[in-house]
Amino acid sequence: MERNKTVIIVGAGLAGLSCANQVLQLSSKHNVVILEKLGKAGGNSIKASSGINGAGTRHQKEQDSPAQFFDDTVKSAKGLGKPELMKVLSERSAQAVNWLEQDFGVDLSVVAQLGGHSVARTHRGGGKLPPGFAIISALSKPLEDKIWPNCRVLELIRGSNNQVTGVKYVQGSTQHELMGQVVLASGGFSGSKEMLMRYRPDIAHLPTTNGPQTQGEGQQMCGLIDAQLREMDQVQVHPTGFVDPADPSNGTKFLAGEALRGEGGVLLDAQGKRFVDELQTRDVVSRAIMDRDGDPTLVLDQRAYSRIQHHVDFYMMKGLMRSGTLADLKAEFGWTADPEVSTSSEKYYWGVVTPVVHFTMGGVETTAHGHVVDKTGHVIPNLYAAGEVTGGVHGANRLGGSSLLECVVFGRIIAESIVNS
Repeated sequence: MERNKTVIIVGAGLAGLSCANQVLQLSSKHNVVILEKLGKAGGNSIKASSGINGAGTRHQKEQDSPAQFFDDTVKSAKGLGKPELMKVLSERSAQAVNWLEQDFGVDLSVVAQLGGHSVARTHRGGGKLPPGFAIISALSKPLEDKIWPNCRVLELIRGSNNQVTGVKYVQGSTQHELMGQVVLASGGFSGSKEMLMRYRPDIAHLPTTNGPQTQGEGQQMCGLIDAQLREMDQVQVHPTGFVDPADPSNGTKFLAGEALRGEGGVLLDAQGKRFVDELQTRDVVSRAIMDRDGDPTLVLDQRAYSRIQHHVDFYMMKGLMRSGTLADLKAEFGWTADPEVSTSSEKYYWGVVTPVVHFTMGGVETTAHGHVVDKTGHVIPNLYAAGEVTGGVHGANRLGGSSLLECVVFGRIIAESIVNS
């Protein structure tokens, strides 16, 4: 492979797949290699269930704009993060949705309003497939011969002037070197107890929605070459991970996607009372839960169920939700009075939920073009990063639907930067 035309992407989640596809769409002269430490593509992206944000798309019924989305993002960030990255995220959000639909045939026609958003702008499909799975499946198909599974990157190789020239990786028991421009799309560190103890010991005891692959290797490798890390203590606690009745103490929880609340699900305490606006930002809802005794119950009536039926059916198949009459619901939790839900519904759907470590907002510092910068603020040549490995896009709190969006927007931007350099 011609070294200066080889693009090495570390990680086959949505950020890596978006970057790879965009490089190949823009240039026939570049070679792409995706080093994935697991046996298949997907990362955390494949589990995303609520959707991807887009401001000003053809599917939205309410008037929306990038400026309005930017305002919501800045408000959620609470003074942290980099507004220039948030501006790019919002301005290119509709393009991201259109790209997935038009170039890859992903259905994103259903729009919901999630917590912290002023309008409905989180897009998902109308079929049975969750949006993360649908998007990953579509974007990985053109890249089957580009994804190298079971390849764990160990180290960034540097040349003169701190320039990154390639990576060292291991496949099986054999170590290799691969030379080229490097894109880190390796994800966050919410699956690493060691890193959580270092940066957020106060929440390290909580269960997580993350798989064991989210160990923060990208952030660690960048730290070793004096790349700037920012806001590493900003770790998102999602308010609703399902408590599995068959295994309630399991430290890894299945996420109760925010779309469940976005489509009308309510949170009830031990007395069957609502105690928080379910569409507040995730940090606010999580804090309201943790300030009370016991885990709440997420309840949907028949109308809410009809809007998000495939999700609920899947959760019931997994044994995480149940259904029944109002009398059944009251009997399960010992409520003598009617709970604070619509009492006219023929049927209800419910599951017990608990706060979970979900997402790391902090990470590697990048420019608006995806370049990684060092501790002096200078760009590290030939090194890029996108997705959860980076910091600055979300500040103190990520809005639902912006993780998939971040991956697509900045993965594509990095591809443009590489091809045009």
